Amino acid sequence: MMASGQETSSVPTRETFYSNLNGTSTLEISLMASGAPACMVLRFSIVAVLVCTVGIVLKPWQRFLLEFCTLVLPCVIGVTLLSDFALPFLVIGIVTSLTLLWVLFKHITSNKTQPSADQKQLTLSALCDITHSPQKLQFVTAYRVYAMITTVICILAVDFVVFPRRLAKTETYGTGLMDLGVGCFTLANALVSPEARGTFRQVKGLNSGLQAIGKAAISAVPIMVLGFIRLASVKATDYQEHVSEYGVHWNFFFTLAAVSIFSSICLTLVSPHMSGILSMVLAASYQNQLTNQGLAEFVLHGDGGIDSREGLLNANREGLVSCIGYLVIYLAGVQLGRFLFLPRTLLREYFVMFLQLCIADVLLWAMLYVSVMSVEPVCRRSANLSYIIWIIAYSIHLLACFLLVEILSTVANHGLRETPKKTEQNDSPKDTQPIPDPYLISAFDYNLLLMFLLGNLLTGVVNMSINTIEYPPFTGFVTVTGYMFIICVVAQMLHKYEKRIKFW
Repeated sequence: MMASGQETSSVPTRETFYSNLNGTSTLEISLMASGAPACMVLRFSIVAVLVCTVGIVLKPWQRFLLEFCTLVLPCVIGVTLLSDFALPFLVIGIVTSLTLLWVLFKHITSNKTQPSADQKQLTLSALCDITHSPQKLQFVTAYRVYAMITTVICILAVDFVVFPRRLAKTETYGTGLMDLGVGCFTLANALVSPEARGTFRQVKGLNSGLQAIGKAAISAVPIMVLGFIRLASVKATDYQEHVSEYGVHWNFFFTLAAVSIFSSICLTLVSPHMSGILSMVLAASYQNQLTNQGLAEFVLHGDGGIDSREGLLNANREGLVSCIGYLVIYLAGVQLGRFLFLPRTLLREYFVMFLQLCIADVLLWAMLYVSVMSVEPVCRRSANLSYIIWIIAYSIHLLACFLLVEILSTVANHGLRETPKKTEQNDSPKDTQPIPDPYLISAFDYNLLLMFLLGNLLTGVVNMSINTIEYPPFTGFVTVTGYMFIICVVAQMLHKYEKRIKFW
């Protein structure tokens, strides 16, 4: 019988593989992250050329394969085989997309009839007056989905040598791609929370407040159950774990549940439109405790500074204390979401929002530099002030990029609808139909947390079956690609048959 991965490689050896890592630069991480919006543009340009130039209407399975190869596969390649070439890889993707869009533009202009006086040029003012009021903000959905896709890729890829150690979670201080996971997931949840979307009804009175908090606690129970299931399975199988990540017993699900409960308490006591101010006050107070009251020393080294894990508090100090930082991120995300979901109907209003996000992002990166140099470097273990600023700055960077993609896609679709064609040609609606949003993105969004659970399950199966750290780079890449293909197929099938699996 073939030995399992756990049997062929000792747990201490595997744990060493993930320990004492210092990360990489925020610039490299941002370049890698920018590949996601570039993938969206690449997919749009390919579909536009196929539909409008060649006249092909993709079948469902063809559409799925195209979207997997343009939206997911480049992300796998970018953090594995071509991880050392983030900038060239990004440039190649952008140049390819622009080339395809140029081909599309030339095809459209060559097939135009003689335009009327009103159609001689599509002015900037006319473009800005395009009506754009979608039921769902696609750029927010894209951010949330890609945060999950990146996380799901990394949780398995990190177990193979093809995944650079500098992108894995850092030991103490520093920034790695995987350090973004929980922070971005927390902010992604906040962006679409009822408080952010304006569907939250402010409670009045003590009884109503207690009922709201109780309801939040009850809704967090399934997530806590998932946390206990993960804890039991890890301990029962002697699965490798990085104790300094959350602690001995704590895990991601417990953090998610804690943030859900405490954010409900905060937003019951304080109006959601004050969540931004509350997050700043809480962040400053928390960092003061870390820096001046010895809390950072406790998180990193425990009571007495001897790295003790005796007692529940010491054993799980990273997970427990960092919940404060993640709560700050959630509250900031609520404020950001309230801004993003302000009513807008014209494309010019979305372009103004894009400029506002860019300005905010520049200011946040400047604040991050000051915080790292003057206060404390980024530390995921404590989710300190620098980590909080980094998560928000990174998220706004991605949101702005995805918003730009949505604006350009809207303009392109408008141009395709408005372009007059030669009447002597056998035209059909498919030649000028708007290019739809990616179906795979919608499929992931339909069961977002379930895809994370599936990724965790498959990662455990792979690690219990083979000794991942002994596999050569290309084999690791193929394994991660196959794993992502399975997850995408499941997401697509559940979405196709409208099976939303949610019990939390």
